[in-house]
Amino acid sequence: MAMAVSVARVTVVLTRRLWRQQYPTLGGPPRYLSSAASAGENGLAATETPTKEQLRTVALRYAVPMIGFGFMDNLVMITAGEAIDQTFGVALGISTMMAAGFGQCFSDVAGNLTGGMVDAVSARLNIPHHNLTESQLDLKISRIYRTTGACVGVVAGCLLGMSCLMFMDTDAADRARRAKELHSVFEHVMTNGKDLFQAERASLFMLDAEKNELWSQVATGTKGIIKVCSCCGLVGACVN
Repeated sequence: MAMAVSVARVTVVLTRRLWRQQYPTLGGPPRYLSSAASAGENGLAATETPTKEQLRTVALRYAVPMIGFGFMDNLVMITAGEAIDQTFGVALGISTMMAAGFGQCFSDVAGNLTGGMVDAVSARLNIPHHNLTESQLDLKISRIYRTTGACVGVVAGCLLGMSCLMFMDTDAADRARRAKELHSVFEHVMTNGKDLFQAERASLFMLDAEKNELWSQVATGTKGIIKVCSCCGLVGACVN
């Protein structure tokens, strides 16, 4: 503020000096030059500092739309990323971080498509107006409240968007990956093991200590999971 007023005063002085140098016989500068420069100086000096209530209103008006943007951003990113991770991530071996990156792409597109809707909903909330001029909104204190309100709003929206995690099975993709790896191990052992021992059939059993049973996902010539008691048959004898 002080710098702006000083610039206006320097402008007034320079205007008067240049006029006297160019037109020494005409006396002082015309009134409209002095009046215009003085008016600019007085206008800058007359910018009032907003009240606390007005500043809180500024923060609120910038926070509310950002709540909507943050909510949509996190909701779409998490939902799309999880869907990609459980499908393409398991089938193609895409990492979780790459799936999250693809989810962020969907989130950005959704943000552009729903931006107008968020603004329209915010406008219908009848949030009180701050009644500040452009010069007052450009003050440092107004910019601080404006930025703080937007930051608080987007953080609150992102936290609300994360609520979808309560209804999602976040470990499903990891279980599917482990199952796929285990199936690959079974297939590899059965194929090479049968040839190594020159056997007609082969199977690999895993011990479930909690249920006291043996199970196999792959056996030559059969399909599905085979389950037997850990104390029965040849495989039971091998375990014991």
